[in-house]
Amino acid sequence: MAQSQDNSDRALLACSLWLHAGFIGAVAVAAGVILLFDSEASLLSALALVFSGGVLAAASWRRARTVLEHSKQATTVAARNLEKNYAQSD
Repeated sequence: MAQSQDNSDRALLACSLWLHAGFIGAVAVAAGVILLFDSEASLLSALALVFSGGVLAAASWRRARTVLEHSKQATTVAARNLEKNYAQSD
């Protein structure tokens, strides 16, 4: 059971880091949009910031979701094995 808890903790930490990276990407998108409306900013740099921030946000949030889904599957398998071992010991 301790191994399952350790894996869950690691998955939550990994998910948290991916979500933080996604938030940074979302902030980059917002900054790029603000730069698009600023008349003094370069259009190319603003578009590059919007595009790169969007890619970072989308990829990071997708990866965070994948980490959680794998964690749920691993936890389910560990719980089934624990139930099976408990039933066999009776």
